[in-house]
Amino acid sequence: MRRTVLMAGVFWASMMLSVIGGVQSSYAQLPSWLETSPQLVGEARFRLFFFDIYQAALLTPDGRYDGAAPYALRLSFMRDVSSQTIVDTSLDEMRRQASGNESKLEEWADWMGQHFPDMKNGDEALMVALTNGGMALYHNQVKLGQMDDPAFTDAFFAIWLSDNALKSDLSRQLRGLRKE
Repeated sequence: MRRTVLMAGVFWASMMLSVIGGVQSSYAQLPSWLETSPQLVGEARFRLFFFDIYQAALLTPDGRYDGAAPYALRLSFMRDVSSQTIVDTSLDEMRRQASGNESKLEEWADWMGQHFPDMKNGDEALMVALTNGGMALYHNQVKLGQMDDPAFTDAFFAIWLSDNALKSDLSRQLRGLRKE
């Protein structure tokens, strides 16, 4: 009996250490500038009708945004939003901005569908534009994936940061520009 309890305790402790170790390694995957001293460029709240959907913040190492990586977009969700809604809305906006041909959009949709989770009220998504032209995706500071296609990175961040963004006021606020 004692041996069974001891074995169960060892098993439980090893499971907890592996879980804790896994979480710590995912935190370590954040770029160092995000862990030490990210600087806020701008922030804005995205609303749809009367509903707050998320609070967005643009972060850089020095607090200035010129379109060059590295930078990060943090979305702090205030409502539940399904993965499929995120993917569909992203694709619609990429199409509106003529960001890619249909075969490229299908490839990107597959990647997003595999990596973007359902977001719950209180969840945080962090998309990081990497200096190699790619993008890393984090959910509550756990890395979910990385896309190394610079065209995807440009198209995806253009949803929020381009002059042609659907919500131009939100885009200008994120980039630290005055309202027009």
